[in-house]
Amino acid sequence: MRNRGLSLIEMLLTMFIVAMAMAAAARTFNAGLTFDQKSARARDAFNDRLRVEDTITRLIAGANLKGKDSYFLSPIPISDAGVEQQPFDSVLGAGSASLAFTSLAEAPPARMLTQTGGDLLTFNGRFGPIGGETEVGISTIAVGDPSGKRGLFLREQRPADAEPSRGGHESLLDEHLRDIRFEFWDGTTWQTSWDTKNTQKGKLPTVARITYILREEDTPRTFTVRLQIDGGGAASQ
Repeated sequence: MRNRGLSLIEMLLTMFIVAMAMAAAARTFNAGLTFDQKSARARDAFNDRLRVEDTITRLIAGANLKGKDSYFLSPIPISDAGVEQQPFDSVLGAGSASLAFTSLAEAPPARMLTQTGGDLLTFNGRFGPIGGETEVGISTIAVGDPSGKRGLFLREQRPADAEPSRGGHESLLDEHLRDIRFEFWDGTTWQTSWDTKNTQKGKLPTVARITYILREEDTPRTFTVRLQIDGGGAASQ
Protein backbone atom coordinates (compact mmCIF):
# COMPACT_ATOMS: atom_id res chain seq x y z
CA MET A 1 0.00 0.00 0.00
CA ARG A 2 1.46 3.33 -1.01
CA ASN A 3 1.84 6.03 1.66
CA ARG A 4 0.26 9.30 0.65
CA GLY A 5 1.54 12.77 1.61
CA LEU A 6 -0.26 15.46 3.58
CA SER A 7 -3.25 16.96 1.88
CA LEU A 8 -3.59 20.72 1.54
CA ILE A 9 -6.28 20.78 4.23
CA GLU A 10 -4.14 18.78 6.64
CA MET A 11 -1.17 21.06 6.00
CA LEU A 12 -3.25 24.19 6.59
CA LEU A 13 -4.68 22.69 9.77
CA THR A 14 -1.20 21.84 11.01
CA MET A 15 0.05 25.35 10.26
CA PHE A 16 -2.98 26.81 12.06
CA ILE A 17 -2.33 24.73 15.17
CA VAL A 18 1.35 25.70 15.17
CA ALA A 19 0.46 29.38 14.74
CA MET A 20 -2.03 29.22 17.63
CA ALA A 21 0.58 27.56 19.85
CA MET A 22 3.17 30.21 18.96
CA ALA A 23 0.65 33.01 19.62
CA ALA A 24 -0.19 31.53 23.02
CA ALA A 25 3.50 31.21 23.85
CA ALA A 26 4.08 34.83 22.77
CA ARG A 27 1.20 36.06 24.94
CA THR A 28 2.56 34.13 27.90
CA PHE A 29 6.04 35.55 27.33
CA ASN A 30 4.71 39.11 26.99
CA ALA A 31 2.59 38.71 30.12
CA GLY A 32 5.61 37.50 32.05
CA LEU A 33 7.76 40.33 30.71
CA THR A 34 5.09 42.91 31.60
CA PHE A 35 4.79 41.45 35.10
CA ASP A 36 8.56 41.61 35.58
CA GLN A 37 8.65 45.22 34.38
CA LYS A 38 5.79 46.20 36.68
CA SER A 39 7.44 44.40 39.57
CA ALA A 40 10.72 46.19 38.89
CA ARG A 41 8.99 49.58 38.74
CA ALA A 42 7.09 48.83 41.96
CA ARG A 43 10.31 47.72 43.65
CA ASP A 44 12.16 50.85 42.51
CA ALA A 45 9.26 53.06 43.65
CA PHE A 46 9.23 51.34 47.04
CA ASN A 47 12.99 51.81 47.42
CA ASP A 48 12.61 55.49 46.45
CA ARG A 49 9.97 55.94 49.14
CA LEU A 50 12.22 54.33 51.73
CA ARG A 51 15.13 56.54 50.66
CA VAL A 52 13.08 59.73 50.96
CA GLU A 53 11.53 58.75 54.30
CA ASP A 54 14.91 57.64 55.67
CA THR A 55 16.51 60.93 54.59
CA ILE A 56 13.78 63.03 56.21
CA THR A 57 13.85 60.85 59.34
CA ARG A 58 17.63 61.11 59.64
CA LEU A 59 17.61 64.89 59.36
CA ILE A 60 14.69 65.48 61.72
CA ALA A 61 16.21 62.93 64.10
CA GLY A 62 19.23 65.20 64.41
CA ALA A 63 17.19 68.36 65.14
CA ASN A 64 18.78 70.39 67.92
CA LEU A 65 18.56 73.80 69.55
CA LYS A 66 22.00 73.93 71.10
CA GLY A 67 23.71 76.25 68.62
CA LYS A 68 23.69 80.03 68.59
CA ASP A 69 21.54 80.15 65.45
CA SER A 70 19.53 76.97 66.10
CA TYR A 71 15.79 76.82 65.47
CA PHE A 72 12.85 74.59 64.47
CA LEU A 73 10.27 76.36 62.31
CA SER A 74 7.22 75.14 60.44
CA PRO A 75 5.94 76.65 58.22
CA ILE A 76 8.99 78.37 56.75
CA PRO A 77 8.44 82.14 56.85
CA ILE A 78 9.29 84.11 53.72
CA SER A 79 8.96 87.49 55.41
CA ASP A 80 9.05 89.05 58.87
CA ALA A 81 5.28 88.59 58.95
CA GLY A 82 5.79 84.81 58.93
CA VAL A 83 3.90 84.11 55.71
CA GLU A 84 4.22 80.50 54.56
CA GLN A 85 5.48 79.51 51.15
CA GLN A 86 2.50 78.20 49.20
CA PRO A 87 2.90 74.88 47.32
CA PHE A 88 1.99 74.71 43.64
CA ASP A 89 -0.07 71.54 43.91
CA SER A 90 -1.77 71.53 47.31
CA VAL A 91 -4.14 68.61 47.89
CA LEU A 92 -3.54 67.70 51.54
CA GLY A 93 -5.31 69.26 54.49
CA ALA A 94 -4.00 69.95 57.99
CA GLY A 95 -0.39 70.77 58.73
CA SER A 96 2.37 73.04 57.48
CA ALA A 97 3.60 72.65 53.92
CA SER A 98 7.23 73.42 54.81
CA LEU A 99 9.74 72.83 57.59
CA ALA A 100 13.13 74.38 58.42
CA PHE A 101 15.39 73.48 61.32
CA THR A 102 18.97 73.03 62.44
CA SER A 103 20.23 69.45 62.56
CA LEU A 104 23.40 67.56 63.44
CA ALA A 105 24.48 65.97 60.17
CA GLU A 106 26.45 62.80 59.53
CA ALA A 107 30.21 62.51 59.18
CA PRO A 108 31.85 63.18 55.79
CA PRO A 109 31.81 60.25 53.32
CA ALA A 110 35.12 58.47 52.68
CA ARG A 111 35.25 59.65 49.04
CA MET A 112 35.17 63.29 50.23
CA LEU A 113 38.13 62.73 52.55
CA THR A 114 40.28 61.51 49.65
CA GLN A 115 39.62 64.58 47.45
CA THR A 116 42.25 67.28 46.97
CA GLY A 117 42.46 70.57 45.14
CA GLY A 118 39.22 72.11 46.38
CA ASP A 119 37.86 74.27 49.18
CA LEU A 120 34.91 73.72 51.53
CA LEU A 121 32.48 75.50 49.20
CA THR A 122 33.53 73.29 46.28
CA PHE A 123 33.18 70.10 48.32
CA ASN A 124 29.79 71.16 49.67
CA GLY A 125 28.58 71.75 46.12
CA ARG A 126 29.92 68.38 44.99
CA PHE A 127 28.89 66.18 47.92
CA GLY A 128 26.32 68.29 49.77
CA PRO A 129 26.89 69.78 53.23
CA ILE A 130 28.53 67.19 55.47
CA GLY A 131 29.30 67.16 59.19
CA GLY A 132 28.52 69.57 62.04
CA GLU A 133 25.33 71.60 62.40
CA THR A 134 23.31 71.90 59.22
CA GLU A 135 20.47 74.26 58.37
CA VAL A 136 17.78 72.15 56.68
CA GLY A 137 14.73 73.20 54.67
CA ILE A 138 12.13 70.74 53.33
CA SER A 139 9.37 71.94 51.00
CA THR A 140 7.80 71.50 47.56
CA ILE A 141 8.76 75.14 46.91
CA ALA A 142 12.30 75.63 45.64
CA VAL A 143 14.33 78.36 47.31
CA GLY A 144 16.42 78.91 44.18
CA ASP A 145 15.63 78.45 40.52
CA PRO A 146 13.93 75.05 40.13
CA SER A 147 14.74 74.96 36.38
CA GLY A 148 11.29 73.64 35.61
CA LYS A 149 11.55 70.81 38.15
CA ARG A 150 8.77 69.97 40.59
CA GLY A 151 8.67 67.71 43.62
CA LEU A 152 10.14 67.76 47.11
CA PHE A 153 13.19 70.00 47.53
CA LEU A 154 15.82 69.64 50.23
CA ARG A 155 17.97 72.64 51.19
CA GLU A 156 21.07 72.20 53.36
CA GLN A 157 23.41 74.95 54.53
CA ARG A 158 26.49 75.00 56.72
CA PRO A 159 27.05 76.88 58.91
CA ALA A 160 23.51 77.82 59.96
CA ASP A 161 22.82 81.54 59.67
CA ALA A 162 19.38 81.86 61.35
CA GLU A 163 17.79 82.60 57.96
CA PRO A 164 15.36 79.70 57.30
CA SER A 165 14.11 80.71 53.87
CA ARG A 166 17.24 80.82 51.70
CA GLY A 167 20.88 79.90 51.20
CA GLY A 168 22.82 76.66 51.07
CA HIS A 169 22.83 73.72 48.68
CA GLU A 170 19.43 72.76 47.26
CA SER A 171 18.53 69.47 45.57
CA LEU A 172 15.40 67.72 44.30
CA LEU A 173 14.83 64.93 46.82
CA ASP A 174 11.80 63.35 45.10
CA GLU A 175 10.36 64.37 41.73
CA HIS A 176 7.26 62.20 42.22
CA LEU A 177 6.08 63.83 45.44
CA ARG A 178 3.06 66.08 44.90
CA ASP A 179 2.33 67.56 48.32
CA ILE A 180 3.61 67.23 51.91
CA ARG A 181 2.38 68.27 55.35
CA PHE A 182 4.08 68.45 58.76
CA GLU A 183 2.35 68.18 62.16
CA PHE A 184 3.87 68.19 65.65
CA TRP A 185 2.91 66.49 68.93
CA ASP A 186 3.44 68.72 71.96
CA GLY A 187 2.66 65.98 74.49
CA THR A 188 -1.07 66.64 74.46
CA THR A 189 -2.31 67.51 70.96
CA TRP A 190 -1.11 67.69 67.37
CA GLN A 191 -0.02 71.19 66.34
CA THR A 192 -0.09 72.31 62.70
CA SER A 193 2.87 74.65 63.20
CA TRP A 194 5.96 75.02 65.40
CA ASP A 195 8.15 78.04 66.11
CA THR A 196 11.00 77.80 68.61
CA LYS A 197 11.75 81.49 68.12
CA ASN A 198 8.35 82.66 69.34
CA THR A 199 5.48 80.35 70.27
CA GLN A 200 7.45 77.32 71.49
CA LYS A 201 10.66 79.03 72.55
CA GLY A 202 13.54 76.63 73.11
CA LYS A 203 11.35 73.52 72.87
CA LEU A 204 11.29 70.80 70.25
CA PRO A 205 8.12 68.80 69.55
CA THR A 206 7.92 65.31 70.99
CA VAL A 207 6.95 63.74 67.64
CA ALA A 208 6.79 65.00 64.05
CA ARG A 209 4.15 63.49 61.77
CA ILE A 210 4.81 63.71 58.03
CA THR A 211 2.04 63.11 55.49
CA TYR A 212 2.75 63.15 51.76
CA ILE A 213 1.13 62.13 48.49
CA LEU A 214 2.66 61.09 45.17
CA ARG A 215 1.49 62.29 41.77
CA GLU A 216 0.64 58.79 40.57
CA GLU A 217 -1.29 57.82 43.75
CA ASP A 218 -4.59 58.82 45.34
CA THR A 219 -3.88 57.74 48.92
CA PRO A 220 -1.53 59.79 51.17
CA ARG A 221 1.30 58.10 53.06
CA THR A 222 2.20 58.94 56.69
CA PHE A 223 5.18 58.28 58.92
CA THR A 224 6.37 59.73 62.24
CA VAL A 225 9.68 60.76 63.76
CA ARG A 226 10.17 60.86 67.51
CA LEU A 227 12.43 63.65 68.80
CA GLN A 228 14.26 63.93 72.10
CA ILE A 229 13.26 66.91 74.19
CA ASP A 230 16.89 67.80 74.95
CA GLY A 231 17.54 68.43 71.28
CA GLY A 232 19.53 65.28 70.70
CA GLY A 233 18.70 62.34 68.45
CA ALA A 234 15.38 60.79 67.52
CA ALA A 235 13.90 57.62 66.09
CA SER A 236 11.38 56.88 63.34
CA GLN A 237 8.19 54.89 63.93
